[in-house]
Amino acid sequence: MKKTLDHIARRNLSPAALCSLPYRMTEFLAMRALRFNRVIEIRFGLHRFRMLIQPLGQMHGSRGIFLFREHYEPLLNFGSSLIPRGGIAFDLGANQGIYTCAFGSAVGPEGRVLSVEPIPRQVDRLNTNVKLNGSSHVTVASGAISDTAGEIDLRMNHGDTAASIVWGATDKVTRVKTYTVDEIVAAEKLPRVDFIKIDVEGAEMLALRGALQTLRKFRPSLSLETSPESPEPVDFLRSLGYQMFEFDRRGKLVPVKKVDRLIDCLIARPPS
Repeated sequence: MKKTLDHIARRNLSPAALCSLPYRMTEFLAMRALRFNRVIEIRFGLHRFRMLIQPLGQMHGSRGIFLFREHYEPLLNFGSSLIPRGGIAFDLGANQGIYTCAFGSAVGPEGRVLSVEPIPRQVDRLNTNVKLNGSSHVTVASGAISDTAGEIDLRMNHGDTAASIVWGATDKVTRVKTYTVDEIVAAEKLPRVDFIKIDVEGAEMLALRGALQTLRKFRPSLSLETSPESPEPVDFLRSLGYQMFEFDRRGKLVPVKKVDRLIDCLIARPPS
């Protein structure tokens, strides 16, 4: 409950959205008790997409998606302007596919979404949600994103939303395939890359190093989480000429000169 209240406090929720939360929480608890799923519709700017919500336990992502929908994170609330129609976007660490489906709705059938998720059961849920939206322009890869292609142990001690290839205890692991962004771009013969969302639980530098050629060639915008304790990704991107921003409460991108706190949704953009 405390985590839910903290999440509410960080979101700029409208009165209508706040009023809906108790009803949604009650419904979610009923879904868990009676073991039934529900399809919900979520907005992404002017676009809409659907997701099948399975009422799973904590650290799976289902409850937050069901409760907050388009207010789930700033990128979902305000990020549609960063995803052009007909563009190509990456969703690295896709979980159940909320951003994969959002990006798919924004780029349209003439665009592409490349989605990478390491947890097999989440890949199944991701594929279900992709099919639910009829997104034939979405490609899903089962594995982890890194700086080399191969295999690695995925550490699962802290649940699906915190599974990591770089941190956590090693007594509960799953062996997964690894990909790099540059490898996928080459294999798919992509003519452009417009946006890369990174949510890889501490493996951000591995993901960025594996995308170096793509960043230099196509100059996509990126989204990632950052904090003062992990300055390397921001330093790396700034060395490539990227500028840092975050969304304010009205959805405007404002410059970030120094990362002095946790930023859930840091936006890195090349100079105009």
